[in-house]
Amino acid sequence: MNSIAPILPSLAGLSSLTKLKLRDCNLGEGDIPSAISCLSSLTNLDLSGNNFSSIPASLTRLSKLEDLRLSNCGLCNMGEGDIPSDISGLSSLRYLVLNGNNFTSIAASLTCLSNLQHLGVSECSELESLPVLLSRMTSDWTHNFSYFLAGNSYRLVENISAITLLKTHIKAFANSRKKFEVVVPGNEIPEWFSQQRGESSIKIPLPLNIQNDSQWIGVVF
Repeated sequence: MNSIAPILPSLAGLSSLTKLKLRDCNLGEGDIPSAISCLSSLTNLDLSGNNFSSIPASLTRLSKLEDLRLSNCGLCNMGEGDIPSDISGLSSLRYLVLNGNNFTSIAASLTCLSNLQHLGVSECSELESLPVLLSRMTSDWTHNFSYFLAGNSYRLVENISAITLLKTHIKAFANSRKKFEVVVPGNEIPEWFSQQRGESSIKIPLPLNIQNDSQWIGVVF
């Protein structure tokens, strides 16, 4: 139950360390030292289950970090002015998992993460809007962005239709064959989806050659 914050500076010499998991370690605001930037090879960092109101600014110097997990940390400050000004320092970040937090919105400045491919905001019951996803749909950022997971974030679709979110995301990939996945709360399927079924057992008629079928997009459940 005691914070392990006092021992974190001793990690600074581990310059070849690539993965670090510090889940449920009772870490709070200011406990991540600036010396963490010495972990110059770090690609995966899991800080889930700790106590941060916003993304720790000390992480922004981890230029090789690809996977950052901050689920269930009590994050509540993710608006404009709360995202670290040098967030672009996380230039290699591809996976950002923020599940189970308390923020109401995510600042559009997060689009500085040009390599981001996966954004997880499932179980974020207070989330009301996502300008980070909707504000720059024509940018290169969205063409890289292939996974958006927001299951059980019901307040979000009180303000933005789940179908609107889905259609917006699909349009970003209109000229791409890149795989993508979207999970949003809701209980309707767009009328423009073909082969709709609502039975206990469902068979999906796949094209014989999916790779060459220009009409094939994917499957929705």
